[in-house]
Amino acid sequence: QLHFDTDEAHLKQTKTISHPIVSSVLYITGGKNGSKNSGSTIIFDQSPETKTKAEETRCWFNKPKNNSFLMFPGNLLHGVLPCP
Repeated sequence: QLHFDTDEAHLKQTKTISHPIVSSVLYITGGKNGSKNSGSTIIFDQSPETKTKAEETRCWFNKPKNNSFLMFPGNLLHGVLPCP
């Protein structure tokens, strides 16, 4: 499911959206030596404040590799792609 990382407690208390500075994904297994059931992470250059058209949106994806770590800006839309 695509989502934005959000501080849910802050949202409930203040009714304002707050994102982490950095979001991260830790891949314990994945890739050739890991599980075949590892979906890639997809990251879009869209934030809640984005005003660009959908067709102008860029995205990146990261294939899981054993013991790897992914970091990206915390306000970007992201999720996990279905497993191949």
